[in-house]
Amino acid sequence: MVSPATRARVLEAVRKSRYQPDLVARSLRIKQTSTLGLIVSDILNPFHAALARAIEEAAQRRGFTVVLGNTNEEENREQAYLDVLVASRVEGIILVPCATNSRGLQRVVEQGVPVVQVDRLTPNVSTDAVLLDNRLGARLAVEHLVSLGHRRIGFISGPQHLTTGVERLEGYRQTLAGAGLFYDPELIHLGNFREAAGYEGTRRLLALPDPPTAILTANNEMAAGAVRALAELRQAIGSDVSLITFDDARWAQYMVPPMTVVAQPVAEIGQTAVDILFRRLDREAASARPAVYTLQPYLIVRESTKPYQAKRK
Repeated sequence: MVSPATRARVLEAVRKSRYQPDLVARSLRIKQTSTLGLIVSDILNPFHAALARAIEEAAQRRGFTVVLGNTNEEENREQAYLDVLVASRVEGIILVPCATNSRGLQRVVEQGVPVVQVDRLTPNVSTDAVLLDNRLGARLAVEHLVSLGHRRIGFISGPQHLTTGVERLEGYRQTLAGAGLFYDPELIHLGNFREAAGYEGTRRLLALPDPPTAILTANNEMAAGAVRALAELRQAIGSDVSLITFDDARWAQYMVPPMTVVAQPVAEIGQTAVDILFRRLDREAASARPAVYTLQPYLIVRESTKPYQAKRK
């Protein structure tokens, strides 16, 4: 409430001095930071990069900024980021957990910081969560391969301490049983969602006396390793070995041949996670019981999966 002349003099002083408001002091005064924390487990994974972008855009539309941390699947890094975000008074945290830090995450919840877990769940910690129907995703992939005549289907799975790894393997096994196919443990390679696991798993599976005619990988990073292994073994994708993966990374459609994928609705996952956090910031909804939102994957058929053809001996 000042005169126009005073306002003009103040703005001129701001311009000349290049004054910047102290956002920390401002946040202490109004008890708001307009900041969300986002912690992902592997920023090099195209799924997590796309998720981070979706969350950032959804937050910016509400006038919030996002602080990003990458744990590299390490519990101590996850805890360090949680501690920093809580100390920085972020309004809420969206977390792709490494799923081994139950005590640390529970402490954050007990301090009253809203947390939304995305993609995975940490055992024994109750928070809101946005997940994928992983069993359905595996079923879509296996049913597609079975419809093409494949009966020996290899699976390079995720680690079994993560809910995504467990559920995708369960979906694979259940779908084989539903199709009347024998479950052969030799056709399973337990991976870790990293490229090297896809490479090692593909080479091991194809070295079997009765190798698979099709391979499903549990994420796009392991699919990249599978592609490298198949190239080294001079196995043509599609004609020699059909290949299908979870996650529609941008490179999948530019491959030769383009890769069939089980796609996740990444933009919807990010938007839903942000919406949930803002509902928690509403005082009326803050005390509601945590809820789990499960979104649906969908199959995109491209040329890396083709009908089974028996090889001549």
